[in-house]
Amino acid sequence: MQATLIIESKDTPQTEDCSLSHETPAQIDDIRKIILKDNRIGSINTTGLSCKGEQLLSYIIKFYLIYLDGNQLSCDCDLYNTYLKLQNLIQKQSQSASDIRSRFSSWICASPTFTANKKLIDVDQSLFRCREAVKDCPTMCTCYRRTVDLSIIVDCAKRNLLTIPEKLPSGKVELDLRDNHIESVTGAHYLANVTKLQLQNNDISQIDADAFLLLRNVSSLNLATNQLVYLPKQISQIYPQRLDITNNPFKCDCHAGWMKDWLLTSKHFLVNEQSITCSDEDHHGNMISTLEEDEFDCPTDIKLIISVTLGSLLFLIFVTALLVYKFSIEIKVLMYTHLNWHPFDKFSEDNDPNKIYDAFVTYSNLDYRWVIHTLRRTLESQDPPYRLCVHDRDFSVGEAIMDNVQNSLNQSKRMIMVLSNNYLRSEWCMMEFQLAHLKMLKDRSRYLIIVVTESLDETLVNEELGAYLRTNTYLPLSNRWFWHKLKYAMPTPHRGSNRSSMTQYLPDVTRL
Repeated sequence: MQATLIIESKDTPQTEDCSLSHETPAQIDDIRKIILKDNRIGSINTTGLSCKGEQLLSYIIKFYLIYLDGNQLSCDCDLYNTYLKLQNLIQKQSQSASDIRSRFSSWICASPTFTANKKLIDVDQSLFRCREAVKDCPTMCTCYRRTVDLSIIVDCAKRNLLTIPEKLPSGKVELDLRDNHIESVTGAHYLANVTKLQLQNNDISQIDADAFLLLRNVSSLNLATNQLVYLPKQISQIYPQRLDITNNPFKCDCHAGWMKDWLLTSKHFLVNEQSITCSDEDHHGNMISTLEEDEFDCPTDIKLIISVTLGSLLFLIFVTALLVYKFSIEIKVLMYTHLNWHPFDKFSEDNDPNKIYDAFVTYSNLDYRWVIHTLRRTLESQDPPYRLCVHDRDFSVGEAIMDNVQNSLNQSKRMIMVLSNNYLRSEWCMMEFQLAHLKMLKDRSRYLIIVVTESLDETLVNEELGAYLRTNTYLPLSNRWFWHKLKYAMPTPHRGSNRSSMTQYLPDVTRL
């Protein structure tokens, strides 16, 4: 258990103010001795001293030789005031500074570890600190308040950490993460407040570029003894007073060419720049800053090239297959329109000599104008023309309507169904659809071409037609490829087969 030496004032000499007299003993014999050897003194408490107490402390330090051998001095914030008195005495008595130092040679620090075995008088003032419970101090770490500037020091060294902390106290912070097992450094927002960052002796192989963009206030950065093969180029945007990147297995290829110029222009803050060397086989042990520009090259990786090529080819095939599947109709139509090539969707019935019509057109009489003046005129004016069967012209006079419809279906290679709300309201039209649907199911053919001329009233669509529209492709009149797609769905017309050749089968009712 440590004891505390408490300084109090009673009958001590007084001066007019709290400043220390410049008088010094003429000989060492004038120095009085206080022997406190081999006790458990851990601190000299001078907190809250009055002016009279300050005089007493200064007087003791100046005129007494105090032996503290064998004690356990803790050189932290509680001893900082005494430390300043010693330094002040040395500065004012510069001619006898060595004698004064010898008088306090027994004042040896026992703790903390970073001051252990040092003489109190030789400790740097930045090392005086006290542990403090501050907000957002990481659980696995210890936080201190430095006495001289009140900045926060977060000590996370040797804690077996695998990652950097998620958060730190606000304000200026020094972060010590050395001797852990950290593998990567992320761009944590608190890095903008870090003034000193120690990451040496970890397993770091990856540092986010954002981390260096945030470290704009860092004055000391230590990345020595890690597994860094490459550094982000953004490290060139920070200008610390001290930067250590030695003892990392840097690879000197085409990705590291920028490092040479950076190292040459950053010598003033780099630690041991001569030890920043290459670890790859071609340049092992060479200083990065001494390599020629053409030595930073990347060998051609044949396997990589083959892999990338094959991968790109497979990706291209996949995308092409996807596009062909999605736009198969459009592709077929383009081939037919521009190359007159119809290799797909051909039916054996198209060569049946008994099928004298290319298509039977079923429509509502209320849509007569569009069918006759647009649909029929467009298709029958092609070269060669399509042969259409329309009931107002091609049905046989005197025959039952059902017989005419059935004969037209049997003698046509396709059936064009002009589907509109008028069509849905017509029982005869719906009967023609049912006959065509039955024929398709029986022959297992895609015989029916449905042309939708307008937005349909769903309440008029019966169950059979609705099921067909949901499971089969139809052709909206509004489609910009309408005529191309319609002609693609039609059988190929044969030259020389015009209207005059059909009169041998059916009378032209338009002449009756």
